[in-house]
This record gives sequence, structure tokens and C-alpha cells, in this order.
Amino acid sequence: MRAAMEYEMKRHPLCRRQFLMLSVILTWCIIALWLFFRNSSHKSDGESTLIDSSQEFSRWPPLENQNLNVDCMQGSLSKSLSALESNLRVWGDSEDALCKDVYNRFFHVYNVFFRAGAIKIPPQFVPKVSKWLNNDENLLKELKNQHVIHILNKQTKEYSAFSPLRSKRPQSTSNNSLQYAETIIQETSVNCDFCNYETQTSEDIFGRIKTNFCVSAANTFKVDRWHSLIIPFKHNPLELSEEETMDIFNAALLWFNKVNSLEAEFKYPWILWDSMPHAGASQVHPHVHVGLSVDSYVMYENTRSAAQKHFQLFGTNYFTDLIRIHHALGLAVDLGKATAIAQLTSKKDTEITIISSEVGVDFTRMIYYVIRTYYDMGLYGFSSMTVFPIMGMNEKGSLPAIIRIATRGDVSSIRSEISSFELFQFSNINVDPYTVIEKLRTEISLKPPMYLNIAYLEATEYNTTSYAHLLLPYKSGPIEQKH
Repeated sequence: MRAAMEYEMKRHPLCRRQFLMLSVILTWCIIALWLFFRNSSHKSDGESTLIDSSQEFSRWPPLENQNLNVDCMQGSLSKSLSALESNLRVWGDSEDALCKDVYNRFFHVYNVFFRAGAIKIPPQFVPKVSKWLNNDENLLKELKNQHVIHILNKQTKEYSAFSPLRSKRPQSTSNNSLQYAETIIQETSVNCDFCNYETQTSEDIFGRIKTNFCVSAANTFKVDRWHSLIIPFKHNPLELSEEETMDIFNAALLWFNKVNSLEAEFKYPWILWDSMPHAGASQVHPHVHVGLSVDSYVMYENTRSAAQKHFQLFGTNYFTDLIRIHHALGLAVDLGKATAIAQLTSKKDTEITIISSEVGVDFTRMIYYVIRTYYDMGLYGFSSMTVFPIMGMNEKGSLPAIIRIATRGDVSSIRSEISSFELFQFSNINVDPYTVIEKLRTEISLKPPMYLNIAYLEATEYNTTSYAHLLLPYKSGPIEQKH
């Protein structure tokens, strides 16, 4: 067949020229189409664009974080997750209209499963098990017929399992963690890159953001177009003061504003903070990752989609319902416009979620108190993720200010506290969330109203076009914090 075609083309030169011309035209068409689709999928150097998902979202009702101010448990709230079943039963019997409303909202968000499992312990194994339980006969009896609580967040699909018996096991009171932390902090202060940031870190193309206590540095190995670090001047993470901790987020806000002023399409802010090597920090010197994404909240998109689904089903603000539910159960504490909750579906032991309608003083102060609570518990490593409202757009689908923060176990241990359970199955919670929230409540109560060396404008409404009016660079002179 091929030979026949070649023979015909040799016999008819015109046919041959037409074939070549058609081939050239076809080739150029393919190139043109490739260039068209390539250019339409790129807005700027190295940045691809996805479909704007904001069109899928609604304008949710305003976030509210007021306390219930109603005793839905009729004075019989048991502050332990092991008593969740009885707490729900008492709550369900409440005649108060507000309590009934929030009780219904609980089941809008959660499914709870109470399960039991029995075991037999060989006589030879009993002494070892008894030693694990500090020779507590009641715990040994409870071990033989265990009760486990499983909780599903129906909107986010987060799933946690809590074994009350695990939380009752005697815990070590060793000072190894603190000694290790102090030693590694001292050792790494000698040749610290971040202490010498001017020569040992990269800069963004616009330079550095510098405040009273922090400086920015471009991340040398980026994970996104705009990805940098906020570095406190102080090397010791355990000695960061309240003002220094707040200034980390102050510097982050200034960095967000600067980047957004250069490229307005980058408008989804996020902050990552790992403290100490065991928690994943590349250096002991405190530092946070800051970034602005162009397409979405990335991992937090699941939460945003859940909030939208919740609104479509029930017409309420998902985060307001979350706060009210946890207040009713005694698992929330307020500080002005910020609320900290010990979520029923935490990702890790001791996790605290802070939610606020604005990126303000209350939100950043609460973060500091959570960290100090962890230190008081002898836990010196933590990981966190923070997102802020979308910059420069209306309120459709915009998240409030949220941080999820959790400790990462013994910082001196070579054993990881994250297993296949947390990675691939469900969150295995071993610390009663009431333990953490009560310690945080105490931490906040011990802090009197403070005079902070921080300048901020008294804005009554949140303006997503700029964060600058909420936390601003420090200036001299005490300025009283006002709520």
C-alpha cells in the first residue's frame, strides 16, 4: 500500500505538493492549539490557575462566639469525655429552648458511637498489666470490659476514637523533656542560621518585613510561589513573651498585605508553626511558615466545603454551631472575640482549635495562652496550622481566623507519637480533652487585663481588603487593650 502511494505521488507532483502543504498546515494548527491552552492556563510566571471555587460558596451568617449562659446540664455536667453518654442524656432532657436548639445542632454535626469490648488476661500476664496500671484494682477491673467512644463529624468526615482507660493510665513525671529542650536550645544557639538571618537566609524580591521582635525571610526551598518565614529575633522558643508571640502574627499580617499588594490574586493566607525537631521543625530557633495561595485554602478546603454543606442543610454558621456545642459541653473558653475549643474530633492529643471573627489581639493572645498551657503540662513541642479570612473579596466562602494546634509528645523521645492510626485510619485520642481545656481556662484566669505595647485601630468590623487595621507595627507607650 505504501509503495503504491509513493508511486502515485511520483506520477502526480501536484498531489505530492498538496500532501506536504496539508502536513505543514496540520502541524501549525497543533502548535497553535498547544500554545492557546498553555497560555490560558497560566496567568503569570510559574503560576497556574484553577477554576475559581468561590462561586460555589454562599455568604454565611456572621460568626458568633458568645457563651450560652445557660446550664443545659442542670448542674450535673461531668467534665470527662468518658461521661459523654450521660451528659448527652441529661442535656436532651433540658426544657430550655436554647439548650434544645443547641442539642439538635450537636446531632447536625456529630454521630457518636458507644462501644464495649471484653478481654481475657492470662494469670501470668496480670502482674505486668497491674504494674502498667500502677496496681490500681479498679482500673484492672475496667480493663477487662472496656468502653470506647467513637465520634464522627458528619460534615468534615473527621473521626476520632477515645478510650477512657488509656487516659487514666499513670503518666511519667520525668524532667527529661525539659532538660533535653534546654540542652538542644543552648547547643544550637552557637551557629544558628536564623540568629544570623542577614547572611544565612534568603530574601523576598521586595526585601524583608521587620517589626520590633521579628523579621521575614524568603524560604530558600519554596512549596509555593509566595512562601516565606517569620523569624523572631529570640533564639529560645520557651522564652517567647506574650508580645513576641503576638508579633509573629503581626509580622505575618504585614507580609500578607505586602504580597497581596503586589499580586492581588494571591489571597488565601496560611501559617504553619512547628516547634522543636520532634515536631518537625528544621531548626530549634522559632520560625513560622507563611504563604498566600491563589486557588484555595488547600487542606482547609475540606473544612470550608463542610461549612458550606452545613449552611445549605441547616441555614446556620458551622463555626458558630461548633462553638455553641462545645460551650454546652464545657469544652470551650472565650477571650474577647476569640474562642478556644477542645474539639470532639481532634486530630491529636491536647489539640486546641481557636476561632475568631477577626485576626485581632484576642486571637493572638489566645494562641500564646495555649502554648503556655502546653509548657505547664511539660509538653514543649507542638505543630499548628492557621488560616485567615480571604483577602480582597466579599464574605462568600471566607473562613474566620482559625488555628488548630496540638502537642507532639515527648520532645526527647526517638519514638514517634504519630502512627498508622492517625495517618490512615482515625485519630486515636489518649488525653481527655477536658483536661486540656480546664488547664487553659486556668491559664487565662491567671492573666490580668494587660497593657500591651501594641498599636492597633479600634475597628468594629472586619475588613477583608486589608489586615493592617487589626495588628500594626509596635510603637512606644502602653496602649490599653479594649474589647
